[in-house]
Amino acid sequence: MKHLFTIILSLLLLTACGESGRNKQLLERAEAVMEDRCEVALSILQDSIDTTTLSTERGRAIYAVLLSQALDKNYIDLSSDSIIAPAIEYFADGNDPHFAMLSYYYYGKILLNQNKLSDAIIACSKAENFAKELNEDFYLGLIYGTLGDIYHKTNNHNEVLKYSKLSYNHFSKINKHPHKKYAYYSLAIAYNNIGNFNKSEAIYNELIDSAFGAVSIATSTSAGNYYITIVTDDGSCYAGSYSL
Repeated sequence: MKHLFTIILSLLLLTACGESGRNKQLLERAEAVMEDRCEVALSILQDSIDTTTLSTERGRAIYAVLLSQALDKNYIDLSSDSIIAPAIEYFADGNDPHFAMLSYYYYGKILLNQNKLSDAIIACSKAENFAKELNEDFYLGLIYGTLGDIYHKTNNHNEVLKYSKLSYNHFSKINKHPHKKYAYYSLAIAYNNIGNFNKSEAIYNELIDSAFGAVSIATSTSAGNYYITIVTDDGSCYAGSYSL
């Protein structure tokens, strides 16, 4: 009887300390395919996981950040922090730098959507600190790009240029080609907005170069502005303008 009690107690402790095997596997699967097949990740999270069966606070926090990430990657903008809130609360103390970084980054994007720009800067700065701790060039590129978007809303063009450079530099380190191209395009806009038209035009010309995989290019001029649209071989589309 004593042996049976020990077995039952061990099983109870195991259940209390960890997520169920199926949920753990599904969460790991969603994270694994997030970058290359974000629509699959979203389907796993929304259709395959019954949130009422997430038995641990950590499991619920991981689910919250992965769902926020999947929605963002599928171009579904969130204007409420209700989904990400459990992740922010659980990972706030930095007990897991990776998930803390993700939590604050996607929280920052939600705050940007809410036009709470000062709070968005604070959240992204916290994400930046965790990303630096992890030497995560990819996420530093994303974070700096978002900081550039935030400062663009405040018309602080010097800060936009600063963060556009940082974003491009970090994507260049790991040769994330599509992200690098978009960051370079953002850098061209940033130079244009501070009046450095020669630098902006030089970057646009590089984007046109076949080394960037451009398969369709359209240009036009109107009222002193130069307009350009570039469609690349991976389906990315870049459109912008600068003054002549």
